[in-house]
Amino acid sequence: MFFWKSSSPASRRSTMLLSILLKLPCSWGASAGTGEAWRTLRRCYGARYIFLHWIISTHRRIFFGDSREFSRHGSNDPPLVLYQFLFSISPIVSSSFPISKGTPLAPQILAVSYRLRYLALAGDAELLRPILQLGPADFPLLKSMRMKSLSTQTPCTNILEVPTLEDVTLYMTGSNDPLSLPLRWLQLRRLRLECFIEWPEAEGGLGIDGALQVLRMCPNLEWCELRVTKHSEHSGLASNMTPIILPQLHTLVLSGWEFHFDKWIDLVAPNLRSLQIGQINSPPNPSQSNSRRLTVDLDFTRFTTRSLQEILRSLPMISHLQLVPSTYEPDYMTLDDEFMTLFSPPHNLCPMLIDIELVLSPSSKFSDVALLAFIKARTIMPTPLQRVQAYFNRSMELDLMPELQSFISDGLQVTLQYPPSQYAFRARDGLEGPGAFY
Repeated sequence: MFFWKSSSPASRRSTMLLSILLKLPCSWGASAGTGEAWRTLRRCYGARYIFLHWIISTHRRIFFGDSREFSRHGSNDPPLVLYQFLFSISPIVSSSFPISKGTPLAPQILAVSYRLRYLALAGDAELLRPILQLGPADFPLLKSMRMKSLSTQTPCTNILEVPTLEDVTLYMTGSNDPLSLPLRWLQLRRLRLECFIEWPEAEGGLGIDGALQVLRMCPNLEWCELRVTKHSEHSGLASNMTPIILPQLHTLVLSGWEFHFDKWIDLVAPNLRSLQIGQINSPPNPSQSNSRRLTVDLDFTRFTTRSLQEILRSLPMISHLQLVPSTYEPDYMTLDDEFMTLFSPPHNLCPMLIDIELVLSPSSKFSDVALLAFIKARTIMPTPLQRVQAYFNRSMELDLMPELQSFISDGLQVTLQYPPSQYAFRARDGLEGPGAFY
């Protein structure tokens, strides 16, 4: 890592961090025009990807466009040839080193914009406005855009009109409908939207109807994370029953508190490998996109009993299943003995299931006897269960481990967890402490 820092007091008052991820070609070290420093990097790190960080002062000249200045520092290459793959900028805002409103970011970015493939912006929307107002002509090669503004600001979105964008991540607050963003929806391959509203009755935000419409507008998505930030009484399926067809999609996340499904959607995604719905703590695993398994993590309080059955039946290739309740809202449904019998013959819900995790809420009526029956039924199926985890919010009714020893000996992994007893007998109770009789 290389760092450049101005020593002037004025510079220390206003700084920003530039991070550049370089993909170095295999022949980099042999290039005649490359300085000794870069050959040293190749020898020391032995990697094709190297992070460089600059602490850039707003009061010092940066080598963004002047090739003469650049060559003075050990390279005959044109300025910013190294920047041709990825470039990211993140303003650091703190009380100790505030960024001046007059920071000339736009000219610096504009000087290299024609080479940028990746741009990440985070910070004060007004400070970033000169950059966000740039348009398609300024970023002819831009593929990936990430933007995060302060929670009280609505950023300018001109930059989203760039026609080459395929990967977009937005964290923003405002009164605009996210569906009105000037994105080329048809060509997006990766999308993450977290669009918040300032108060519950305010305009803007993304409801579940809007989230489903986004999916319909983006048929080429491969990875999609949408956070529902606006309350909807119903999923709105009665108004739009058309199928959502996403042939390339491998990862889908629908998070947030403000929705539930009375009826599951008609989702056609033959390459789906990871699905998360509701408030799930574990993030999706990027490596699963190349896996054959289908992992589904569901907050079952986002469903009715009927819609939960519908989603599980619509995805017969589920191999890994997690069912958890919301932490901060009352259950919309509960897992009980009757529902869990659907995983056993003759229903055989999720026939390819090999791994299941159950987190039971206080109102759950799933008994230890029913859990034992479930495990026995699944271990003798053509695709036998390999691991089961159950976390109860009640005391143990029956010790299942003796009954499961034969299955455990055959390789079944079992984790059962119950809350500790509120009262545990101690032989010295009454002999010490308040009320002791001696």
